[in-house]
Amino acid sequence: MRFLQLGKLLLEVRREEEKEKLIMSAFIGWQMGAGGGMKFGEYLADLGLGENRDIIAPEVGKTTAAESIKKAETILAMARKKKDKGE
Repeated sequence: MRFLQLGKLLLEVRREEEKEKLIMSAFIGWQMGAGGGMKFGEYLADLGLGENRDIIAPEVGKTTAAESIKKAETILAMARKKKDKGE
């Protein structure tokens, strides 16, 4: 029984090490522009590596008030343009 527990633990450690290697590779790709303007945490999530990555990217999913206001202003400007065009 102890042998199975140690084997399971070893598999988990190896899996985590592999994931860390993939994340490091993804970071290099993101720095070279592969993310297409995404934040690193969003890029990781897009690659399927983002779960439980609060240490690396705590900003994912959190928008600031300034970002929300800017987005709202953009949406209002688009709506005004459509209204002016008569759509």
